[in-house]
Amino acid sequence: MAHGDIDLSRPETHYDPHGNNDTTTLIAPSIYVEKPRGRSTKRGSTPPSDDERLLAQARKHADAHVQMQRRKEAASNRGSAPQLSNSRRWYVTRWILRVLSCLISVAIVAVLLDALSTYKKTKEVKKAFKNGDGGGIMNVWPELMKMHPTMLMLAVAATATGLSLVLSVASVSQKVRRMTKTGNIATIIISTVCLALWVATTAYYASWDTKETHWDLMSWACKHAKAEARYNHVNYGEVCTEMRFAFWAAVALAALEFVNLLLFVVWYFKTRTARKYAKLSG
Repeated sequence: MAHGDIDLSRPETHYDPHGNNDTTTLIAPSIYVEKPRGRSTKRGSTPPSDDERLLAQARKHADAHVQMQRRKEAASNRGSAPQLSNSRRWYVTRWILRVLSCLISVAIVAVLLDALSTYKKTKEVKKAFKNGDGGGIMNVWPELMKMHPTMLMLAVAATATGLSLVLSVASVSQKVRRMTKTGNIATIIISTVCLALWVATTAYYASWDTKETHWDLMSWACKHAKAEARYNHVNYGEVCTEMRFAFWAAVALAALEFVNLLLFVVWYFKTRTARKYAKLSG
């Protein structure tokens, strides 16, 4: 062994400050070994095969795809699901109200046409009357009968029937039936027009019911609607009932159109938060 070399087979003795000079300690020299570049594996383990690496990569991609789908579903549920799931009951209720409005309007048209038919058939019918010691013959209907309130009610009922029928038929399309922009605009326009027509018509129609100097079909028939007031097959009671039905049905239609508009307002504010969130998250 050359001078200055380290003998690894002999222990090195060093001085112990505690007095144990017999203590020996093996001091291993610091040896630097350069590790080979590349993938290192643990001693005794075998590197994974190509099939195992492909299987691991496939599992990794599958897990990533599942997580992405879950995130998309969660975002969809937070954004649009509350609005879509809750809108069914709203548009079904709106469609039922529209069909009901159409049927009631048809009923008004039918009873008014029947009352007008009765008037037309008995317009020239005479009746005998007695006034004190004298008497005479007069028409069962006044000569200056005001027919325009009845004709106005009939025209409005026919218009409302047409509008409701068009919207009911168009509701076969989901774009009109559901709470979409098209369906909402169509409902707002038709309900607003029908509401204004019914309010104006019923107010005008009711004002004629008390004007005995300007008789219309309803005021005259209801004034003479008595059990004995049957002159040559003229039944005032039946005509009065038909006219009263038309009037109160018109009031009910005005209320239905108002409810239809109110339904949209309530739906709009209830889904406002969901729409804002969907817009921000989209």
